[in-house]
Amino acid sequence: SSLRSGTQSRGTSRSALGGQQEGKLGIRLHLDLDLEAVRERQQDVDGSMGKVCSRGNIVWDASRSRANVVRDIKFRPRWFGLERVDEPTAEFVDRGAAQAVAADLAAVYKAYPDSVELVRLRRAVAPGAYTAEHEAWLQMLATNQGEKLREELVDAGVPASKVSVCVRYAPPDAPSGLFLVDFTSKAAVEEGRDTRDAEKAKLQAILKNGLVAFDEELGRIDLLQGIDWKPRYSSNGKMDEPTAEVNNRTAVNKVFADLFQVWKIFHGVPAIMFADVPSQDDGKDEWYQALGFNRALFCKEALIKLGIPEEYILAGSTGHEPAAFPMVQPENSPSDEKKGAAAVCCSSPRG
Repeated sequence: SSLRSGTQSRGTSRSALGGQQEGKLGIRLHLDLDLEAVRERQQDVDGSMGKVCSRGNIVWDASRSRANVVRDIKFRPRWFGLERVDEPTAEFVDRGAAQAVAADLAAVYKAYPDSVELVRLRRAVAPGAYTAEHEAWLQMLATNQGEKLREELVDAGVPASKVSVCVRYAPPDAPSGLFLVDFTSKAAVEEGRDTRDAEKAKLQAILKNGLVAFDEELGRIDLLQGIDWKPRYSSNGKMDEPTAEVNNRTAVNKVFADLFQVWKIFHGVPAIMFADVPSQDDGKDEWYQALGFNRALFCKEALIKLGIPEEYILAGSTGHEPAAFPMVQPENSPSDEKKGAAAVCCSSPRG
């Protein structure tokens, strides 16, 4: 994805810049997180999910992380009566249909690799409709049918340790195939909710330090407290190299620590450390832009030392704009292709 926000100026006026010492240039630093690409990749995942669902085997319920099986998987009939009682074993009438359903469920699992609960649904009956013995037999038959489909799911690539089977009575809105698959366990949902709440609280605590501000729409972390840079001059009488060096490393490390902690909340999205450099009237824009870039590079290297992988972050400035955010190796999205589409999963503080 292209750099969407790195070159947006904060509107510093030229009259406020004056002088030849770089300390008055109004260079503004910010760390841009590629949240838009994350959203786009999630749309790719959703699109791939739509492709899976278009085959008519399952319908995806994103609000519940649930796949409803709509293709009818037929089993050979089993008999419970006075004249005979069959063993409640499960055998497909058309194994190919079951395999097609399992293949689509396995594709979904690639995007939601968590605990998988395969639910066999039974039609509700009036209380007392069956004897206790008959009811136990029907429950075992339904369980074995669930286990039979589970075998196909494991053969399709879902780890056996991740799949459990249960039987429930079918609700009024039950899928026509009388199977549904929950891809996130209740415990995982609650854990995820607790994690998001903790991340929101952590973000607010960082912002209260007053060193950085966060614009969620842009995915931008602005530095609120100016860094005490060692001065560089660009006058005709004194032309310094546009290098970046700080006076008080201890103080600036607090700023870098908050930048890094906000980045961590978003679970390692690609980022660009960028310097907005306003244009000047003295014809030395290239020097100022080089200074801005070196400052951004200084910040980038500090963040790498704190723990941002080098391949996840670039430096840029006005006049030195990166063409794109760093490209990192994503997870696979659900697809019937070998490589699948790019997908990055992150848990953001977005409600």
